This record gives sequence, C-alpha cells and structure tokens, in this order.
Amino acid sequence: MEKNFTIEQAISINCEDQNFDLHNCYDFKELKFEVATKTVILAFELNKSISGLDGSATSITFKFTGIDHFELSPQFANYVNHELSEMGYKNPDDTDYDWLVDESKSTNSDHIFFRLANDEYIRLHSCWAVVSTQP
Repeated sequence: MEKNFTIEQAISINCEDQNFDLHNCYDFKELKFEVATKTVILAFELNKSISGLDGSATSITFKFTGIDHFELSPQFANYVNHELSEMGYKNPDDTDYDWLVDESKSTNSDHIFFRLANDEYIRLHSCWAVVSTQP
C-alpha cells in the first residue's frame, strides 16, 4: 500500500509535516464504501469541545483506492460510539487482534487496522491510501 501518511504512536498520523491526534482530538464520523470504484473513505472530525485546538484541521479524510481486503468486526454496526482507540498494521495472515504492528515494522502488504471503542474494528488493504485535511 502506497500512502502519504505515517501512523505515530498508534494514535496519531503524520501527514504533510503535521501531526493529527485522532485518538484524543477527533471523532470518527463516516465510513463509505464505493463498490464500483473499490474505494473506502473514512472521515474524522475535530472534537470542538476540546480547548486549545485552534488552527487544527476540522476534518481528516482517509481515501483508500484499489481495495483488495475490507473487513469490519461482526458487531460494528451495533455500536454508536466509534471513538478511535488505536491504529496500526496486521500481516494479512494474522488474526490475533490483541496487538498491532507499528509503522517502523510494517510492510506494503500489511493491512491497516483501526481499533475503535468496544474492540470494534476496520481492517483493510488497498493499492493507495491518501489522507486529506480541511482547515
């Protein structure tokens, strides 16, 4: 997977020389799967109740194109609270979700893994992954 970001300390991303703490400062808002184009979009919005975040991006969007693996945890749709707990990578054959591989040990073939509240998750792999931000 070619991408324009790195995952830092399992809770934030580094993109365009900026760091965005998705765990503490953003709320997961949208998951969209475009079947015809094999594209998945994940959107996070700045939690406006947190003070001191002036100047931070108001939204962060991940766009995964060329999806070749897409998986949601079995109870994903049953929970309203989808706060991000951590992010990382998993080897395609690894189904032990108790631990994640960090950026420094990941490979292009690893799946990206978003662990949410209640141990719900999104696991996927694509050809390209691009993060964009809105001021």
